Amino acid sequence: ESRQYRTDAPYDEDPIKSLALKFRDMDNCSVLFDVEKKRAKFITELVKKHKAHGVIVALTKFCDPEEFDYPILKKEFDEQEIPSLLIEIDRQMVNYEQARTNIQTFKEIIEIY
Repeated sequence: ESRQYRTDAPYDEDPIKSLALKFRDMDNCSVLFDVEKKRAKFITELVKKHKAHGVIVALTKFCDPEEFDYPILKKEFDEQEIPSLLIEIDRQMVNYEQARTNIQTFKEIIEIY
């Protein structure tokens, strides 16, 4: 849901126009059309900028745009030697123990490097 917060809606007298401008200015989002698929480079640049030790991709199950983008992301992370973890999220999840275990293991692995 980060696309909702990364781009501010500019002030306009017409709130619908303001939201339209916000949507127009959004980029690097899996659900927006991007023939160049710049999202992977955008994320790796953020990793380098913030000196992150890895990336956790929270992928919503059955969201085709996110699922189509994941192989591109994974390839970029591998090429840049950025450790990554895929967590599939079901919007109706009630038990997060498997995700918690996977994240804890990922944390321990990247601490080694």
